[in-house]
Amino acid sequence: MSPSNPCLPPGCVLRQADPRDRLEVKKILFQALNWDKIIYISIGFCLFFAPVLTVVLAIQLLICILVGASILFISYKLNILKYWVIECNSYIVAFGALYCHETHSTISRLYVKKRWRRKGLGSTIINFFIQKGTKPIYLSSLPNRVSFYTRLGFIPISCEKITKTSRAFRKSALVLMKYQ
Repeated sequence: MSPSNPCLPPGCVLRQADPRDRLEVKKILFQALNWDKIIYISIGFCLFFAPVLTVVLAIQLLICILVGASILFISYKLNILKYWVIECNSYIVAFGALYCHETHSTISRLYVKKRWRRKGLGSTIINFFIQKGTKPIYLSSLPNRVSFYTRLGFIPISCEKITKTSRAFRKSALVLMKYQ
């Protein structure tokens, strides 16, 4: 995709992420999970209630473990070379990952910063992935995002059609989608 993509706002480019982008993408993913707010609230509870309530201390410990596990998960699973970013005026404002395999591709972690939403950035990344990926292309979506992906040509499918992911999707609230 060329830097002068007409679908992007002026000053924006779609490019493959490189190792220097890893920290910024991790930071955006962390903020998207709202863990930063949970940490601040947890610290506040600890400082205020911990001397009085030991139960609160146990809850805080559990929250800290969950936050730590999330950070480790994001760090471990983030293969930055599979990511494509939209950079506007030297800032990463959107990204997604495309994993191409011999028989199919998967799209993961599409994210657009709130301030940049409804400007076509997510659609631009998905359309680029559709052109670049091995068909069929799969993704999982939150129920409230299904209409977005449907407009781009994806259809919801039953998790029984893909045996490796069946068990995980049966227990989640995610919708498995496919682009032919």
